[in-house]
Amino acid sequence: MAKVSVVVPVFNAEEFLDETLTSLCRQTLDDIDIICVDDGSTDRSRDILRTTADRDPRFRVIEKANGGVGSARNLGIESATGEYLSFIDSDDVVSDDYLEELYSSTLPEKPDIVVTGNVLEYWPDGRKNSRNVGVTGDALLTSPSEKAPLITSTGLTQNKLYRTAFIHGIGLRHYTGKSVSEDNYFTICAVALAESIKTVRKGTYLYRQRPQSITKARKRPDDVSMYDVYKQARAFVSTATGSEKLASEWESIISTRQQTDLTNYHFELAPPDRAGFREQTVRLTGGRIRIPRPDNERRAIIKFHIKSALASIGLYHPSR
Repeated sequence: MAKVSVVVPVFNAEEFLDETLTSLCRQTLDDIDIICVDDGSTDRSRDILRTTADRDPRFRVIEKANGGVGSARNLGIESATGEYLSFIDSDDVVSDDYLEELYSSTLPEKPDIVVTGNVLEYWPDGRKNSRNVGVTGDALLTSPSEKAPLITSTGLTQNKLYRTAFIHGIGLRHYTGKSVSEDNYFTICAVALAESIKTVRKGTYLYRQRPQSITKARKRPDDVSMYDVYKQARAFVSTATGSEKLASEWESIISTRQQTDLTNYHFELAPPDRAGFREQTVRLTGGRIRIPRPDNERRAIIKFHIKSALASIGLYHPSR
């Protein structure tokens, strides 16, 4: 059994894939199993994966028809042989000691999850800045209040090791729909149900920022996938905890995360679409989430229409 199985979902990632795979080849923890799931790529990604696997026996390549990042990660989970699981995206980079530092931190407690707070956003111009992921130092977390910041601060799945037997034991898999909040489902459920979580400030995860990615794409006011992500997360946590008191505690934490997600999404919409989105949010959450109306909404809508008119005659070029 490997110490860590790394699952790398890949779809048309040729631009950055070599850099990602090279960072995994350089890991100081030798006893790892790297499962690259090609999700129906149509560029050179498959060839890059095969070349790497031919060169390094720790790499395995699984090829499947396109089904989304959640389905690719799930296939990786089913194929994993490691004691712990790690999910690394095909455009991100990790420090050479990343897996060794996180795995060594599992001793002696063997927690269900290990989380590193050392996550840097990695921008195209080379800038790196620290990202808040709810980790303030080295600690062992067990109660909902202690674990809550790992949900309310971020939905990131990639800065963690998950004990494989724990994930299989609770029957958890990734959300398979397409949503800007898809990672939040797995993170919420895993954090809520983990008996113990260890936080550390070791290892470095470089989370690449790409303007063309799904999370940076122009937002749509009719996107209802975010509501489904949270609906399913609530149902999973409520059923798995089997405790009305615990379910109630997590309901508050999950709602806080959803409030943040929906509010941020709301402000990235075109100003004329925001009022309808606020009404949709109240309706689809049963009044649980209410997004406050911004004070400058009228001015923002007027500016939007002026810019749109200027853009139509070539006198204004939007930055996105």
